[in-house]
Amino acid sequence: YSTHTGFCRIFATATLQSSDRSLYGLCSKITIDSVHNITIMAFDSQSSNSPIITCISPVGLWFSNSTSVTITNIAINNCSNHGNTLGALTFLNISGTLALDSITVTNSNGRGMIMNKVEMVEIQKCLFTSNSNGGIEMVDIQEISIEGCSFTHNTAKYGRGEGGGLKIKAWSSTCPILSLTHSNFTNNTALYGGGLLIDIQCGNMTVSNSHFSYNTVQRLGGGIRVRITNGTGYPNFTFIQSTFENNTVLGEDTLGGEQPAGGGVYMYLTGLGSILSVGSISCFTSFLLNCRLT
Repeated sequence: YSTHTGFCRIFATATLQSSDRSLYGLCSKITIDSVHNITIMAFDSQSSNSPIITCISPVGLWFSNSTSVTITNIAINNCSNHGNTLGALTFLNISGTLALDSITVTNSNGRGMIMNKVEMVEIQKCLFTSNSNGGIEMVDIQEISIEGCSFTHNTAKYGRGEGGGLKIKAWSSTCPILSLTHSNFTNNTALYGGGLLIDIQCGNMTVSNSHFSYNTVQRLGGGIRVRITNGTGYPNFTFIQSTFENNTVLGEDTLGGEQPAGGGVYMYLTGLGSILSVGSISCFTSFLLNCRLT
């Protein structure tokens, strides 16, 4: 099995390497389906100069029904899948670990990245900026680790407009475990969850040593919006040594007459209403430890 794209060749051994640090043009969609142990990396993964893949037409990279995907030290620019409905990079039904290290995704016509039904996601030292429908969307991910990443100037403006920087959603059968640390969410915009939106029924979420600033929403949660729907058990949320500064709710009324709120953090439990808005806390297993909200 091989796919020739004009700038690279992907074999069944699933290793793509580039020794030429220059600009690549991508004219057609890359689809990798039912391949195991995929590694895509620059020749020198320690260099700060990543090869840049720029899409010449509205195409992107699609990974599906595969096992253990690793992508290291590349930049993706001006890409999309299926118009603005999917991501420049889309991952669907991935077992094992999806590991992303030193990836930059910019100027996507849609989400920078979409992940759906992935067993474990590890992202470190990545940048998502100026993507037109948000940085990353994750759906039904069992375990998520994000460290040292930046989400800047992303806008969630299509569909429900959720999660300018990052959106995490899980259905009742998935109780995600999230560790988000040493990451920055700056100047992202959305209708709900300017920096980060979480919509789950159960799980454990820890946000530590992270910074949310100058994010803007029309409705709820300038920095973070958490929506907890009725499920079998309540999730645990912990915010540790994180800052929320100059995040803004512009004040547009939400559907159903719910008032805009939560410039820094807004948490809502279906059936009980608002349980955490801005800096006040009166809820079950959520904690703000050594955090600052301004």
